[in-house]
Amino acid sequence: MNADTLAAIDSTAETFHILLVEANEDDANLLRRVFFRAGRDLWNVVQVEQLEEAIELVFESSCCFKFDAVLLDLDLSDSTGLATLTRFRAEIPDLPVIILTTLDDDDLAVRAIQAGAQDYLLKDETTIRQLIGAIHYAIARHNVINFSKNN
Repeated sequence: MNADTLAAIDSTAETFHILLVEANEDDANLLRRVFFRAGRDLWNVVQVEQLEEAIELVFESSCCFKFDAVLLDLDLSDSTGLATLTRFRAEIPDLPVIILTTLDDDDLAVRAIQAGAQDYLLKDETTIRQLIGAIHYAIARHNVINFSKNN
């Protein structure tokens, strides 16, 4: 599915609530534009710059709506590397996480998946189509896993 296809989907389609944990304002602005182009009515993107903010926001927003997925950079001001994912998953284990980073490290990518990330994407190599697809697949995998656990 490409961005034009997503934008053409009926306006009554579900809105996806995405938590973007990104300290780099330029990257955050670029991602907001990507989601706007992909269909502004389909994507509600909330951005925070620190891991602690992300954890607090997930807990605070649970009364109003549930985030569908998290795009998590591993280089934040209050946390770096795999510890960022590990801490987030310890606090929020039931939310699909996609790593979106500049850290081009195959070993780190494998360890991130082993630690619970649904995907590991490089900012400068990922297309809009790949990003949107990764989010959809992460949500679908997460739903299948939850369904299997509950049945």
